[in-house]
Amino acid sequence: MNQQCCYQLSALPLKLVFGGLAEILTDELSSKYQVEAGFQPKHWVLRIYHNGAVIPAPTQLDDKVLPEARVRRLFQQALQKVGQLGMHYLNEADKFGLMNASNQIEELCKLRAA
Repeated sequence: MNQQCCYQLSALPLKLVFGGLAEILTDELSSKYQVEAGFQPKHWVLRIYHNGAVIPAPTQLDDKVLPEARVRRLFQQALQKVGQLGMHYLNEADKFGLMNASNQIEELCKLRAA
């Protein structure tokens, strides 16, 4: 467990956690990491937080490249964009997953700000 950030790393398949959203989310996140950090992610690892929030992050990423708070914010932005662009195309399970992930990240950001 990363004591500073309160998350554990897991190599679970993204599709297992995010279902049909996995590919859409990683595509969106890949473009964000290209702009923010200057690299194209090749492999992903899951950061699992104490409140159950799960954030995919590139394996080549550490706090020296991008701070943990920025990683959370990028994922939150990706969730919002996917929700805006594809909510009417998603099945009920993916809509629930998207809303649940958004709520958990929002809670995590509030806890970190306090």
